[in-house]
Amino acid sequence: PFAWHGVEVDAYARYWNGMTRAAYGRAWAARYEGCHYHATTLMALTGEYDVIVWFLPFLFEDTLSAYGLPRRYFDPQGLLIQAYALLRPGGTLLIINQGAAEHEEQQRLCRVADIPWAAGSAISSTFSPFKRPRFALRIVKPLGYDGKASLE
Repeated sequence: PFAWHGVEVDAYARYWNGMTRAAYGRAWAARYEGCHYHATTLMALTGEYDVIVWFLPFLFEDTLSAYGLPRRYFDPQGLLIQAYALLRPGGTLLIINQGAAEHEEQQRLCRVADIPWAAGSAISSTFSPFKRPRFALRIVKPLGYDGKASLE
């Protein structure tokens, strides 16, 4: 019942049937009023959002390389800060990481940027079992927040 924006940096990866992620994303967005698909990096997005769900951000360079993405897209700290900046005060950012090492790294990045997280826990799916454990980290941006996250 609400508009959404989908953002994928690896939008032109192809599925087994030859279709790209971008083709699927645009088709889904076209089905719903006010929805948009962006084949770009999160750094190109503007606006304010009440809810951001971020699936499997690239936190380690070797993972990014394994997906065949250029090194210029590797900026886990900058992307986290951008996601937090896009979040409206009072809004929620839910980040899903793969494996304990990524979950720990995500928490470290939050500490470095002085972004408080509200919860972090293992999650599961009855629809599609994960090959590696997944973890959810929830960030709620305080009401009245007018500061900036930090790169240091």
